[in-house]
Amino acid sequence: SMLTGSVLIGNFLLNGLASTNDDLEKVVKLLPLRYFQGGSAIDGIDWGWFAGLLAAAVLFALIAWWRFQGRDIRVGGEGGWSLPSLASLIGRKADGET
Repeated sequence: SMLTGSVLIGNFLLNGLASTNDDLEKVVKLLPLRYFQGGSAIDGIDWGWFAGLLAAAVLFALIAWWRFQGRDIRVGGEGGWSLPSLASLIGRKADGET
C-alpha cells in the first residue's frame, strides 16, 4: 500500500508540474492519474478509456485469482502434521531414564 500511495502522490505532483513545464507533458500522458475525470465525468465519460481500464482491472483480477488457486497451503485436517502416539512418547521417556 505504501508503494501504491507513493505512485499516486507522484502522479498527482507530476500532473500539477506539467501545467508549468511543457517537457513533462510527454511523461504525464503515460500516467494513470491522467485518465481521472473527477467532476467532469458528469458532462460525459470517455467510454473508450473506461473500457480499457476496466479490461486491465479484470485481467489482473483473473491473474490474481489464478495464482491464489495455485497456492500451496497446508490444511489442518489433512493429517500431514500428525502427533506422535502416546506409546512412542512413553517409550522415549523410559529409554531416557535408564
